Amino acid sequence: MKAKSWRAYNPDAIIKTKLGERLLTSYKKTNTILDYVKEINEDIFDDFVNAFQNRIDFVRGTEGTIDLESVSELTKDFDHLKNNEGLTIRVTQYVFYHLKIPMELERLDKEIEVASFNDACENERLMYYLAKAGADVVGDEEGIEFWKKVVALRLRDDRIEYESMIKEREKTGVKGPTMFEISERSIKRWTEIGLGDFTRIFMDDHKILYRFDKCVTHEVLKDLNDPDYAYISSCYIGDAPEFNFSNKYLRRTQTLHTAPFCDELYWDRRVHNDPEQPSLDYTKNL
Repeated sequence: MKAKSWRAYNPDAIIKTKLGERLLTSYKKTNTILDYVKEINEDIFDDFVNAFQNRIDFVRGTEGTIDLESVSELTKDFDHLKNNEGLTIRVTQYVFYHLKIPMELERLDKEIEVASFNDACENERLMYYLAKAGADVVGDEEGIEFWKKVVALRLRDDRIEYESMIKEREKTGVKGPTMFEISERSIKRWTEIGLGDFTRIFMDDHKILYRFDKCVTHEVLKDLNDPDYAYISSCYIGDAPEFNFSNKYLRRTQTLHTAPFCDELYWDRRVHNDPEQPSLDYTKNL
């Protein structure tokens, strides 16, 4: 087994994207979560929307004026935003607030540069505030279980998309990448965006262990001093029982939200049925 470490955490790493695409991502994410809330319990939907808007109301004073016509094309397929002007304005302000860029909506095709930390902060905290909106409506303890239902619906849709992709791949006869190939691509991306400090143990082409000592997901959420909801709104999706539907399986013992390091074992279930998770002592001492 070969071990290699990367000290790649860089909150100032630059991520380039198109302004319109960045806004579209957050609009879609918000609208999709609201769809799930309505599917789970339509009776609390209005209260949930109000709670979410209250959660992100701190961005109200973001400098700049929002012309709704500028974003109408982006929200046209998202009913919850299209039909709620106040929600659209608040989510738009939220994106600019966390990305720390001037609010200029004249050119949505404009390429923008944002710091990796700010990008992750906008992305991860959006899900956090959505999860906390649920807690505001149904209570803290019930809110955890409520969000697990939201995640289950998200993974249901991910599974449908995955199975469709596999059918198309089978038609072409193209084989999927090995776990090692997936790992190489992931690490290339992680180091480019300064994701974190981590060590990889290469067990074989179909089984790989990571230890994360620092991760931008944890970094942008830790100051909220709310580890339970930081975890449930971010990393829990990888631990949810509905997550392992593809050939790539993941198992963790702990995450950085509540422990000194995160241990992630990935394996291809077609090769390894149910491999033993390396002990935390072993992973700690890599």
